[in-house]
Amino acid sequence: MRGISVTSELSRGQQRSTARRVVAADRTLISYALVGWWMNPEVPENAEAVDSGAGSISISIGLGLAVLAEAVALHLILWKWHPAGAIIHGLLALWALLWILGDLNGLRLRSSYVDGNRLVLRQGLRWQIEVPLDGLKARRAEPDDLDHRSPDRLDLAVGDGPTHVLELDGDITAHGLFRDRRVREVAVRFETPAALNILRDDSINC
Repeated sequence: MRGISVTSELSRGQQRSTARRVVAADRTLISYALVGWWMNPEVPENAEAVDSGAGSISISIGLGLAVLAEAVALHLILWKWHPAGAIIHGLLALWALLWILGDLNGLRLRSSYVDGNRLVLRQGLRWQIEVPLDGLKARRAEPDDLDHRSPDRLDLAVGDGPTHVLELDGDITAHGLFRDRRVREVAVRFETPAALNILRDDSINC
């Protein structure tokens, strides 16, 4: 099954009201939760995927299991004292699980990739930014980068933190599920051979 096109949803920018973006995000996440299991990876045919998002996937699975365990336990407790409350809680827990499953499928299907002279960095449905390889600078992440939260930096690294910081040639808009940002740096975790090969490109200054 072909993937659901979310690029247009991510690229409409700040002109969309917060409420409308939340509604659009809810629709996208639930769609991925329900049909994402039968979808093919959303990487162009001639492009090369560079990141599987394994760290984020592990975190999402752990969060989903925690929500499920809490939902079952609390539902059993509430059912004894307040059946209506137990039903409401169950519906809210189901909604939360659908969001988590949608996010999980987004991470699984929407990896980063290189297509010609552009690097498309993605964190599932959460973030997407297209970066031209020409003029891109990359450096090894330093200890200070682990805790650095600059408004000019988009952090796409998970788990143990970034391995590299990509310095962009000017401000570029990163499209998020709930908001957009103008950034000058992107923190990434490049560990796979395909990802590390990007840094060997002659157009990138390392």
